[in-house]
Amino acid sequence: SERSSYYAPSLKGFIAYPGIQMLKHEVDSVFPNLDFLEADLGKAMYRYQKEFPETKVPSFVAFISEFGYAHVTYDSIIGIGLDMYLGSNYPIYKAPSIEFPDFMINKLRKEYILPNTLKAIGIGRFEPTLSDKRFIAMMLFEGKLRYFVKQLAPQLSDTLIFGYTKSQLEWCKQNEGMVWKHLSETNLLFSTEVGQYMRYLNDGPFTIATGVPQESAPAMAVYTGY
Repeated sequence: SERSSYYAPSLKGFIAYPGIQMLKHEVDSVFPNLDFLEADLGKAMYRYQKEFPETKVPSFVAFISEFGYAHVTYDSIIGIGLDMYLGSNYPIYKAPSIEFPDFMINKLRKEYILPNTLKAIGIGRFEPTLSDKRFIAMMLFEGKLRYFVKQLAPQLSDTLIFGYTKSQLEWCKQNEGMVWKHLSETNLLFSTEVGQYMRYLNDGPFTIATGVPQESAPAMAVYTGY
């Protein structure tokens, strides 16, 4: 078509670029095949179609994003950026031109492909219906996403579903009452000011907010919403 011919030169140039060729070689060395992922996604999509029989199961396409995207969603296609899952010891992640933070690098591992892919499906399914922008609604939405992943892949550990270390997950469990008290006292629960409450939902080394200790888990309101 005219549209595809318009993009063809750029796409061919991207594929032929030496840096991309080298990255492809490195991705292929870490992922000689995706049998492990296909099996897990197959089971998850069986459960998905059973729970939502009216929904078309998406197609999955692995791609190289040049460290731009872990997942993209287009119509009924879920793209999985394999170069975002090359392992926590992959040196390029710490290169000055990229320089991902350590808390992010710790989750750039293949164990996170399945939960993140299922979360991408959940976002595509539920986010368009999210009209309530109050903090408490956003908390519940984030909690719903984790519940959605948990139901489709019950074999996944909570650490992978929430992106927590074991100690961070334990912190959430032990301090749930304190978290509710803190969120209540901030008077943010019914706020629509995204800039004020996103610090409780954003990833990081811990929840960076006034009155929250540094030993806290990151995005502590996500677990609270769950």
